[in-house]
Amino acid sequence: MSNVKQFLAEGFAFPCACCHSLWRAKAKGMDVCEAALSSKDCGGPMSGMSFPLYEGPLTPQSIATTCFFCGDRAAKTVTTNAQPTTYVGVCKRHLPTLDRLVVERDLRFKKVSSE
Repeated sequence: MSNVKQFLAEGFAFPCACCHSLWRAKAKGMDVCEAALSSKDCGGPMSGMSFPLYEGPLTPQSIATTCFFCGDRAAKTVTTNAQPTTYVGVCKRHLPTLDRLVVERDLRFKKVSSE
């Protein structure tokens, strides 16, 4: 768990911080995950995805019900532009951050309640 907290402090999203691909890369002294190094398409809602190459203990349901910023319980779920449609969660504390980033990047997410 300390590695997850460390990776969150470095700015990685919660699913990334829990991903074996990132852990393997960090063990080799790299700053990005193996998926990014091999030019595979993986990312979160800011890139229109729901961490499609994620490897680890989280499930698609837990990615949708935990905040992708911090791992706290999600207050909202957003759909991504991925096909098929996938979901990521965001907590109340980070919802304003997500809203700001969506406006800044002109991304269109449909927010739906996760409850």
